[in-house]
Amino acid sequence: MRKVLGVIVGVAVAMVTITIVEMIGHLIFPPPPGTDMRDPAQVARIVSLIPLPAKIWVTLAWFLGSLAGALAGITVARWTAAAWIVAAVVIAGAIWSYTMIPHPLWMQAAGVFFPLLAAGIALRLRPPATKLST
Repeated sequence: MRKVLGVIVGVAVAMVTITIVEMIGHLIFPPPPGTDMRDPAQVARIVSLIPLPAKIWVTLAWFLGSLAGALAGITVARWTAAAWIVAAVVIAGAIWSYTMIPHPLWMQAAGVFFPLLAAGIALRLRPPATKLST
């Protein structure tokens, strides 16, 4: 049960972190006035026009979300696989995003690489405990 809970917590932390970082990115790099961010066609047009730093910000969100989620997952689950499962869910989300909104190839690669890198770093920073602490 602890493993399942750890994965759920890790995925939730990852998604919340990604959302917050991307929201900050929208404040720093706002979309053009009048853009409906719920309209995939408008969002696809914007992605092709936004500056490189804004695109890098999105990949930073994927990395930070994966790192925070992996750390939370292995802390709760005390299981190394939780970090990799969180990374896999973030990668799946990134791939789903690619099907909805065209992304440059380098962003697609980053959406796979950065979550894996973050999971590996999380395992170095916080290896799972072998026993429950009393």
